[in-house]
Amino acid sequence: QLNRLQPMIEARRQIAFRYWKGLQVTPGLDHVWWLDEVNHDQWPSYWLSCLKVQDPNHRLPLIQYARQQGIELRPFFKPLPSIKPFAGQHPNASYQFPNTQACWQRGICLPSSHWLSERDQARVIETIQAGLAHCLEQAIAKSPPV
Repeated sequence: QLNRLQPMIEARRQIAFRYWKGLQVTPGLDHVWWLDEVNHDQWPSYWLSCLKVQDPNHRLPLIQYARQQGIELRPFFKPLPSIKPFAGQHPNASYQFPNTQACWQRGICLPSSHWLSERDQARVIETIQAGLAHCLEQAIAKSPPV
């Protein structure tokens, strides 16, 4: 597997770059952080591509919308302190880990297998954009008149 490692990492970097390029100005997303401050002498592997929705209430509807389109998005990893075996294990058991909670509530993991074609990635990008537009339309429709 080691002889395939470099091409697999490069493929994931390209996937991350395409997602970043395609989603960087999408309404409803916070700035996608993949390429914010990369030291180009020390590239990360981009083993998993993720994004953050601005409104945590849009995370699950976006995941469900994508699923209806045949695309699997997943919620960001649940914080360890909120998982039963780890709950209360921090020296300050009452600490709430607000940054970790915020990432979990707003984070979505994208398909990032090294074999994804550019066409597959374009479909993921289009689905995310359409799903977020749908979420924003729903939010506007539910808001009280001004």
